[in-house]
Amino acid sequence: MTAKEHLHQMHVHESEFRTALADHHEDKAEKCRQAGMTPDQEFHKSMAKELRRSADYHGKCAASMAEAASAEKAAQNRIAPDRVSSVATSDAPIGIKAVPRIGAPAMPSAIDKAAIPAQFSHLISSMEEND
Repeated sequence: MTAKEHLHQMHVHESEFRTALADHHEDKAEKCRQAGMTPDQEFHKSMAKELRRSADYHGKCAASMAEAASAEKAAQNRIAPDRVSSVATSDAPIGIKAVPRIGAPAMPSAIDKAAIPAQFSHLISSMEEND
């Protein structure tokens, strides 16, 4: 599940939950009206109104996340993988030396230790220890 799909589901759940709460407060407001409890009726009416507004917001977010997820999937289907021939181009400037990975074959040329600045000499010594 992608983040967009998760957010879509979360917003759908929140919208449904807040709609159910708004329905509950509207029922309570009606019962308070019938019982003559005006302050409680106003409270439940205002809660229902705010919950409806919040449910609408989450509904719009869910629709937006669903649209973004489908657009992302469509874009992924259009992307064709390229052949990558190398990480470094063949026209790399002279003097650039690749640092081999552990287990990689040794580099064909020797290192000119005199050309290495003193601040990097510890790197060369650690490479020699690993050989």
